[in-house]
Amino acid sequence: MKTVSIKFLGRFDLQSLSGERGHLSGPKAALFLARLAMPPGQLHDRKRLTEILWPDRGEAQALALASLRQLLWALRKDLGEVGPPPIIAERSSIRLDPAVVAVDVVDFERLIRTGARNDLERAIALYRGDFLAEFDLDDDAGNTNLLFERRRLREMALSTLKTLADLRAKAGDLDGAVEMAERALSMDRLQEDVHATLIRLHRDRGRLGLARDQYEDCRVILRHELDIAPSA
Repeated sequence: MKTVSIKFLGRFDLQSLSGERGHLSGPKAALFLARLAMPPGQLHDRKRLTEILWPDRGEAQALALASLRQLLWALRKDLGEVGPPPIIAERSSIRLDPAVVAVDVVDFERLIRTGARNDLERAIALYRGDFLAEFDLDDDAGNTNLLFERRRLREMALSTLKTLADLRAKAGDLDGAVEMAERALSMDRLQEDVHATLIRLHRDRGRLGLARDQYEDCRVILRHELDIAPSA
């Protein structure tokens, strides 16, 4: 039975499924939980974790392991007295128990994999923002894997928004299709195909002025950012 919910998409959020919100002792704890959660249930070697979290410790492995134990102790306190424990720490490995912890990223990917429209709608509702959006992952070489996850999940969200724009348009929900396309452009304004989708949607809604404005926006952005003109 899941007793803890962790949200990594957008602003980090931790709470029990009863609604009680948790507060982590620091940003390192949130990044540590993200590593444990991706992918769910994976065993993580203690020594490797210390090398990632405290690269400046060099050969002082005992000190780094002590810091890891302190972090685990603080996390158990932050997560509260729930049972079974969300974090399973063994002699040489640590993992997050997917049977106990609900993770928004896991649900996001699971829903997208089904391909069903209702599930895609639910998935995009979970995407409140980039993975660990409030953290600057570029500043630390140890965050390479987390930065990769941010970019991968963003591409999944962008692709899903495009798909939903198309599905809504085919269902006759042109306003809803515009909403999805505009959200896609807010994530990446260089998506020429999305500009084209919006131009067609505005045309089909009889909003020719908006269609012309959209084309002009596309032309200016592509010229300024890539020094190219829109395709025919």
